[in-house]
Amino acid sequence: MANTLYNFSRIGPSSPNRSDAIEMAARAGYGAKGIVYALVGALAAMAGFGYASGKLTGTRGALEVLNGQSWSTFVLGLIAAGLIGFTIWRFFQAIKDTEDKGSDLTGYAQRLGLAISGGIYGWLAYYAVRLAMDAASGGSSSAQERAATVMSYEGGQVLIGVVGIVFVGVALYQGYRAISKKFKKNWKTSQMSATEEKTATLLSGFGIGARAVAFLIIGGFLSYSAITANPQQA
Repeated sequence: MANTLYNFSRIGPSSPNRSDAIEMAARAGYGAKGIVYALVGALAAMAGFGYASGKLTGTRGALEVLNGQSWSTFVLGLIAAGLIGFTIWRFFQAIKDTEDKGSDLTGYAQRLGLAISGGIYGWLAYYAVRLAMDAASGGSSSAQERAATVMSYEGGQVLIGVVGIVFVGVALYQGYRAISKKFKKNWKTSQMSATEEKTATLLSGFGIGARAVAFLIIGGFLSYSAITANPQQA
């Protein structure tokens, strides 16, 4: 496992076996995350060309499209296991500060973001398990319905606006990461050839940039929905 693009050397637990287990969980998690987002991208492209429903272009939709296939239980189980590994890795990053975020206010905020990310992927893992066990309810509320529910509460409109602003902020940060190439911070570039580094940098920059655009669109629509008090805009 020494020859890797990502530097796991900062894990630093007391036991080598524990270090290997955490690294394996992280690797499985990144793999599962990659599969889910590859499915999201494929569904989004198909929806854009009129070959798939736009309602199935999110992470839940990516998992749901696998459901019902003869091999779906096995694949969803593997994805769930990987996502659980990624959840563990995210919480480990937040607690042990493997990214060197620091212990000041900004550092703690960024580490909290890692923990929140872990919680989100933990929920997605739970959803994958539900689908694998055929325990899903079969119905899911749309973004408009969820926004309308939130807006029905006192202060809900403001909350939707705040969420929209947060998405815009995250989008700007992701765009900065893509342009500045900050994502290379933990790479073992000394073990990569020039071609490998160039290819990985291009792919990573494109992927993070695309995520920035997606988050910017989400934040924009949520903010507009809050300003106009129209949940359909969500």
